[in-house]
Amino acid sequence: MTMKRSIAGFLILVAISLYLYLTGFAQAVSCVPAAIVPVALALIGLLTGYFTEWPAARDAVQVSLGAADTKLFLSVVGGALASYYLNIRVGLGAVMAAGLVSVLAALILPTFSAPITCGGFVGMASPSVLPGVVYFLLAAVLAGLLYVLAKDVMNGFGGKLGAIAATGCTVAALLIGSNLPSASVPGWSTGKYIVLVTLISAEASYILNTRLKHGPVMGSGMVSITGGLLLPALYPGIGATLAVACACGSYAGMSSRARIPNEWLMAVVGLLSGLVFVCGASGLVGIGGRLGTIALGSVIAVWGGLRMYEKLSRSRSSSWGMSETDKQDSRSN
Repeated sequence: MTMKRSIAGFLILVAISLYLYLTGFAQAVSCVPAAIVPVALALIGLLTGYFTEWPAARDAVQVSLGAADTKLFLSVVGGALASYYLNIRVGLGAVMAAGLVSVLAALILPTFSAPITCGGFVGMASPSVLPGVVYFLLAAVLAGLLYVLAKDVMNGFGGKLGAIAATGCTVAALLIGSNLPSASVPGWSTGKYIVLVTLISAEASYILNTRLKHGPVMGSGMVSITGGLLLPALYPGIGATLAVACACGSYAGMSSRARIPNEWLMAVVGLLSGLVFVCGASGLVGIGGRLGTIALGSVIAVWGGLRMYEKLSRSRSSSWGMSETDKQDSRSN
């Protein structure tokens, strides 16, 4: 029996986002004790979100692949090559390259802006992980295939495109035997600014996306470019790290209001993204799409927590209403 494409895509996205959150929790236990409780709560929300979203993946209608899917696949590959060129050959850096690809895609090819942006995240990979354009192309092909598999699942969650890109880069790195570089957990002297930046950038991207109607790709791209230009210049010591954190938050802001209904909840998503950015610093280092994967987990965690809260509230209301009815029945008797 062949597994449905939507189920395969869903399980892959679950695996990579859960990995980063488990890495973050493990690091929090050993290095950042203050983050243990919020990251643990996020894990509960994340698992709840997966469970809640599972029926949509299971029941998605299986449609035969066609020319439209080929265009989506080619858009991912094209976006990856464009981002790679801007990042590595032109030397703009990962954040600026991916942001520029997103903005140009939204302006010139809005119909294919999402897959092009997904490819743009592949192009953020470190050349120490994918040493050459051929390996970037391999990662892009794998990401393009996953994009088609997962096109009907987890829609509206900011960070989904990054998680697809991260999967392509990770599998490509494993296939070529590349060793991922190591990274240490930032101290709280830097970490507190990272969390602040992810919170602000998530809000800015979300407002541009939903309230000002620029859409997720343009909203995120504008915030990433702004952060990439300003933060390194304003804060020479930690500005490059803050620019990366800004991009991470902006990817969370790509969420729809159906998933994150207001700015208050997006603030929680941004805060959580920053905490996992800090605690999970050693996870998937150098992998393009890593930042989006952090964002995806944070969005699902908050959305899952919201679903859990709503379910508990309904259950309490139902119990209260029943008890009142029982009281009235007892009085009438």
